[in-house]
Amino acid sequence: MLHTFQADFYRFFRSKAVWITEAIFLLLTLFSAVGKANAVQTIQGVSSGHGNNTFIIIILSMIVIGTDMAQQLYKNTLTSGVSRTSFFISKGLIMACVIALQMAIFYAFSFMVAAVLNGIGPLSASFLFQFILVFCVQFLATMAWTAMTTFVLYLSKSMIAALGAHLFCASLTGALAQFYPKSQWLQHLTMSFDFELVQSSGVTMRIVLIALLTGAALTAAGLYTLHKKDL
Repeated sequence: MLHTFQADFYRFFRSKAVWITEAIFLLLTLFSAVGKANAVQTIQGVSSGHGNNTFIIIILSMIVIGTDMAQQLYKNTLTSGVSRTSFFISKGLIMACVIALQMAIFYAFSFMVAAVLNGIGPLSASFLFQFILVFCVQFLATMAWTAMTTFVLYLSKSMIAALGAHLFCASLTGALAQFYPKSQWLQHLTMSFDFELVQSSGVTMRIVLIALLTGAALTAAGLYTLHKKDL
């Protein structure tokens, strides 16, 4: 599994599609960070735009997993002696690293741009704690969305189907939140989380539970599907 992980990571960073995606992502992040706000205020503001970052991560998951499934490159790996479980875990670990790295780049780049233009602002202990909490909850939520995309990829072997499923589910959860504003659980099916919500421990716990349960269920479904699929 370690060799599979290393090979996939090497191929990921050698992909032109990754660097093109990152260039577009950094350009969009630059525009969102430019303004009159200092670095602390910018981090608080851009946290509400994590949905765009999630979409970029979904695109990167197409490069990590979708290419293998669509072009059936996974056959070479599985027939070389790597188990399906090891293959699945390797892909999952790569996506976890990609998500953490992508989020770190998003916030670090936004912070540095705003700090250069308007200064850092007050870095209090409460801000650092809130930022760590926001980062961790957003990481769990993004892992859950990626698990859904991965499940569809293993089920359909189609990147178009996986991307379509993500857009459909994102639209559906957003619509449910609007149609049932009084439902505390349906309000948070989108798993959106930012600095405005971090003050509520109840909201935080609901989003964490939704992310964990959704991520675990879809991860199990993805692994089961991969085991049952014919080569």
